Formats: sequence, structure tokens, C-alpha cells
Amino acid sequence: MKLQQELQLRLSTCNLKDICHLMGYKDDRSVTRVRDVVTDPCLGLFKGGYDLKFNDAEFLSKLCSVLGIDINEFKAELDAIHAEHDDRRDRFKSYVFVDTGFKRTTQPIFALAGLSWQRYIRLEYEVRIQPFSEQVVYVQRLIKSHYEKQNGQLGIWGDIKKYLFVYTEGEQLEISPDGIILGESDTSPIDEPSLTVGNTEITFVISDINSMKEG
Repeated sequence: MKLQQELQLRLSTCNLKDICHLMGYKDDRSVTRVRDVVTDPCLGLFKGGYDLKFNDAEFLSKLCSVLGIDINEFKAELDAIHAEHDDRRDRFKSYVFVDTGFKRTTQPIFALAGLSWQRYIRLEYEVRIQPFSEQVVYVQRLIKSHYEKQNGQLGIWGDIKKYLFVYTEGEQLEISPDGIILGESDTSPIDEPSLTVGNTEITFVISDINSMKEG
């Protein structure tokens, strides 16, 4: 049985407020944190929480202790959780760039920055850990579907000419709209336009708002 399942089983017969009190809390505000631990696939270890008593790892350890669970028996599982977390953080964030050959004329930079997300198709971690050959097949299907959905056109950016699958730093495959691999490309995707207020970049805020509107 996995640690999370063990926690859920033992907590199913307990009053969460009582458990929190046994952990040293005088109020019930940590009940939510306990619920997070038993529902989060990473057991709340990377939430960045600290409540003047325990950080994430200490909280999990104390919870296990109160429930009579020897956390050391789950060391291999915890090591695997940490390893996956590190890999998610460090693995190259591969993506597909939608190339329209765009050249700015009179378009306002504000609009371009706010819509720059349209040119970048981010790949989920579950795709990025697949063997490269399987990633390519997935991306080919993704491109064909995207081109059909967009009817070959990308709004302010113009008509879609090709796609670039950027699979690692400085290396990309050029792929046609119908999913045919054209070969390795020497042309790197153009940097996303950005907007700042003071020293703070706000491009991602605008992009998120626009993507929600169009989604």
C-alpha cells in the first residue's frame, strides 16, 4: 500500500480536528493542510507551506507519527516522488512553435504580447518523458489537429506556413501543416514579445486573460 493510501485509511476513522490537536495545533486551521496531504499526489511536499510550526516535509512526518505510521518504511516511494518533482522542474520544456512568417507592420506591441501564447503549443510532462520517436508521432497528430481547428489561420499572426517542434535547446524539427517531417531546422523560433510595468513583466497576465476569453 502506498503512503497516501495508508494515510487515507487511517484518517478515515479519525476526527481531523483531533489529529491536528495531537500534532500540536491549538486551532483547526491546519485541517485543510491535512486534506491537501491526502489528496495531493506529491503528499503536499512541494506546496511551500510553513505555519510557524512545520514546513511541508516536517508536517508530513509529524502527521505520520501521530497516526502511528513509520515514514521510513516508505523511503523508496518518497525518493521517487522527489525524483519526479526534480525531473519535472529540470527537464527541457519542449513545445511546438506555429510559424506564420509574421513580420510586424502596424500591429501594436501590446496586442502582440497579449496574443503571443497563440504561437506556442506547450507539451505536457507526460508527453515529454516519452521516447523521442513517440513524441514525434504525438506532435505530428497534434499539428494536423491544430491546423484543421484553426482552418490554417492564426488571427493577427496570419496564415500558418509550418510548425517547429523544439525538442531541446537549439534543436527543432520542421513539420508541415499536414504532419510531414521536413527535416531539422536551423531557424529558431522568435522570442515572445514582452511587456513590463516598471521592472515587472506582465505579458503572462495579459496572455492568461486572453487565452481564457478564447478558450
